[in-house]
Amino acid sequence: MKIKYLVKSSENGYTIRQWSKLHFPLLSYQKLQQHLRQKDILSQHGKLSPQSILHTNDVLHVWQNIAQNNKSNLKELPLHTFQFVESRIIEQTENFIVVNKPYDIASQGGTNIHISLIEVVNQWINYKNIAEKAYLVHRLDRCTTGVMIFALNRNAATEFGETIHKWKKIYTAIIPKSELQNQTKKHMIEVHERQIEAITSHKIIRSNEQYSIIELYPKTGRMHQLRQYCEQYLHPIIGDVRYGSKYKGKMQLHCTKISFSFLGKTFEFDAPKPNHMQKLMNTI
Repeated sequence: MKIKYLVKSSENGYTIRQWSKLHFPLLSYQKLQQHLRQKDILSQHGKLSPQSILHTNDVLHVWQNIAQNNKSNLKELPLHTFQFVESRIIEQTENFIVVNKPYDIASQGGTNIHISLIEVVNQWINYKNIAEKAYLVHRLDRCTTGVMIFALNRNAATEFGETIHKWKKIYTAIIPKSELQNQTKKHMIEVHERQIEAITSHKIIRSNEQYSIIELYPKTGRMHQLRQYCEQYLHPIIGDVRYGSKYKGKMQLHCTKISFSFLGKTFEFDAPKPNHMQKLMNTI
């Protein structure tokens, strides 16, 4: 039995390969070629190749097992979501992609997480046929925004894993007004009910009567390190209710810059601050 698909206006000009990546993310190119040879996927005009161009209102007939076996476990992402991913890209090379992570999306999947950034990026690169998959190199908390880097092949992922401790990161946060101008501190934080040592530096960029804008420089990469540091030595980050903030609303923490060496070359990437942070910063 075949299922009938009507090509949408937003899919006009797609090749069959692009269309299949959008509708059946788990279908490999090799399998697609096999199905096309076997006429498991046909148009109203007959047999297709991976490079066949589709037009609005074309009718495609797809063997039902293809649809059933190759759907992502995610809700299918609409075209505007892929366009949104593209709008967040800071840099793309053959080895890695740099993204400005939005607010309120988890870096990776987990309990009660409907969709994660790594899954969205993977669907996008699959659709674009850029690489086999993206590899998560590091993480940002769900409500932290800013620079995130994904490897695009296993060798790059291995290289990043071996050198990530040398990366230099700068975060920007907004806290209630603080008088502690500069500090580098070894401090203990709690991670999964264990006490672990971390090293963090900070400096105040500017303040008004109510708030301070600070830069944070993590020397170690512990879970919630910066959030716990602010709670312990400064004030909880605005909006960080988990670590004691009395301010409701979005958390004001952003990964502003990451610099690192990769295969003998130095890279540095900056991410523009999100609107909710920039709006508050403009008042300070």
